[in-house]
Amino acid sequence: MPVDMLISINVRVIRLTIRFLLDTHKTRIENVIKAHHSHEIQFELPVTCLITREKN
Repeated sequence: MPVDMLISINVRVIRLTIRFLLDTHKTRIENVIKAHHSHEIQFELPVTCLITREKN
C-alpha cells in the first residue's frame, strides 16, 4: 500500500471520528459554551482551523 494512500485513509478516519465526536457531544458542548461563554472562542478556533486545513 502506498504511503499517501494510507495517509488519506487516516485523514478520512480522523475526520469521521471528529465529526462523530462533535455530533455525540454537541448538546453537551453547547451547554458548556452557554455556561462558559468566554471559552467558546478558545474551543471553536482550533477545531475550525483543523477542519479547514484538512479540506485544503
